[in-house]
Amino acid sequence: MSYYPSTYTGTDVATDIKRTFGDEAGVQITDSDIIRWIDIGQLEILKNTQILKATSTSDLIVGQTVYSLASLKILKIQAIHVDGSPIPFISFQESEQYVAPNDPTNIASGTPQVWTEWAGNIHLYPASSVTVSGGLSIFYLPAPAKLAQLSDSLSIPDTYYNDLINFVLSKAYELDEDPQNSQFKLGQFTQSLDGMANNENIPQVAYYPVITVLPEDE
Repeated sequence: MSYYPSTYTGTDVATDIKRTFGDEAGVQITDSDIIRWIDIGQLEILKNTQILKATSTSDLIVGQTVYSLASLKILKIQAIHVDGSPIPFISFQESEQYVAPNDPTNIASGTPQVWTEWAGNIHLYPASSVTVSGGLSIFYLPAPAKLAQLSDSLSIPDTYYNDLINFVLSKAYELDEDPQNSQFKLGQFTQSLDGMANNENIPQVAYYPVITVLPEDE
């Protein structure tokens, strides 16, 4: 998935947060709080940096237009390739406006030319006229795995560990009703991510709306 090492766990975060916050006994900040903040922070980091990348390959099936994404934890789809060649994305509204009127019964077949997404499924058009082993490739940004317990590994690379600490600290200070320190740590988090994101080559394609996509991404 990525060549960036990821060696920290939620326990590392909890230890650093409680020590910095001065609550090593966990009186004010519970493990549940920290797990929840880690999940939110990791999602923000991966959305803004797009540092993790993954590919899923499956068979292209003759006559099939709909392919499920349920088994994949997708934050954002970058590209879809059919038999090794990329095909463009169109919005569902464009599909309804331009494709459906020309083929209302959806019987056309050939080499898929476009794709759209709806309700956790990819829709290809037209349906493939042949079955191709490994003919459908999805290039995507994976969503972070949610922590079930503090001993679980983090999804983010070690490079972003300090940023996650700043984010979680901002939440801890917010809980402690300390808006000044909360905003300071959140500002450090945001500034660092902005700088790192500018160093990444980030193409804008199509966010996957089933996971956690903001309205402005759709």
